[in-house]
Amino acid sequence: MADPRCAILDCRFDLAQPEWGAREYAAGHIPHALYADLDRDLAGAVHAGTGRSSAFRILPSGCEP
Repeated sequence: MADPRCAILDCRFDLAQPEWGAREYAAGHIPHALYADLDRDLAGAVHAGTGRSSAFRILPSGCEP
């Protein structure tokens, strides 16, 4: 990837089989892509009355592959 501020994330996930996405990523993915687990990397902590929220920040626009 030309811009070090950008990344390709593989976010495959199956709520019924939480480990499925990581297995699929290990079996094959886009070159240089990183795996982001829904529970561990993409969802914030559960708070009473609010559920989960996003735990990640979107990078600035203009990233080019």
